[in-house]
Amino acid sequence: MKVEEGFVPSRYGRIGYRIAGDLASGAVPLLLVHGGPGLPSDYLEPFLALAGERGPFVDIRLRHA
Repeated sequence: MKVEEGFVPSRYGRIGYRIAGDLASGAVPLLLVHGGPGLPSDYLEPFLALAGERGPFVDIRLRHA
């Protein structure tokens, strides 16, 4: 499964992201946003593991901001 990670700049700092699956597959991606800055996003890992079956998942990680 293809996984891409990176950061997007904002005026408040960097926002981390992770894309699991293929956004070009035509399936509607599921956007996963965790509880906020300072909280871990580990509990979203099981969803990302399903990306190959369900379609792409996008994980927004505010902890890296």
